[in-house]
Amino acid sequence: MNPSRNRVYVWRKLKEFGAEYFRQGVALLPNRKNALAQFTALAEKIRSFGGTASLMEMRFVDPADERMLVERFRSQSTDDFTSLLMDCTRMLEAITSRRDLADFEHSDEDEELRKMIRRYSKLKSRDHFQAGDSFGVDQGLDQLARALRWPEKDSPRSKA
Repeated sequence: MNPSRNRVYVWRKLKEFGAEYFRQGVALLPNRKNALAQFTALAEKIRSFGGTASLMEMRFVDPADERMLVERFRSQSTDDFTSLLMDCTRMLEAITSRRDLADFEHSDEDEELRKMIRRYSKLKSRDHFQAGDSFGVDQGLDQLARALRWPEKDSPRSKA
């Protein structure tokens, strides 16, 4: 594996975990149940690439610094949930603007909704400080499911 590909892999994993970069090459996750396991596995992978990784626990001395970092995590979640909600809204508008839904093939929209549900689940898992509070995304996904005439058992709330 080449170094560029390795860096992209690590960057994607950190993004998936919801990590925040403190400085170049220094990523932070809140001390949550699965954070240590995630970082430990990633550190091992980095070492298998021939890189170096160190895991440490840190403590803030100044509460203002801690609040600032927590706000960065919250802002990240807010942006992600807002983006997903906008995508839900756009898709719902596109579906409802069609005149004859009875004859319309929903396969593309069904797959897109499934992707949105997976995305929502990932966003919730990395919303470390419950900043997003779902932003009404769950209702938006439910509206899409109803517009696409999904059975109740397949509703987004039962999947996320």
